[in-house]
Amino acid sequence: MNGSYMKGEGGRVTELLVRPMLNYHYPKLGKIFQPLSEEYASRREVFENIPFFTGYGVESGMLIDIYEKFGLESIAQVNIRRRVHRN
Repeated sequence: MNGSYMKGEGGRVTELLVRPMLNYHYPKLGKIFQPLSEEYASRREVFENIPFFTGYGVESGMLIDIYEKFGLESIAQVNIRRRVHRN
């Protein structure tokens, strides 16, 4: 990735299911570029106040729960220009 922000580079599940679902049910969350990134961070109080499930759909559930409990202004995205995974 040469500095561009993941334009349309979500996987099939992201582009065919999750983003359309968010756009339909939660239009304001439709602006999240990578809702299934598996990389997220938060303040402890946020994680202590939402359910934390395991399995498929964790990110979508967390995103919706945070939006409903804390509002859109509590969600931010950052561009991780370079990710290095050693495994």
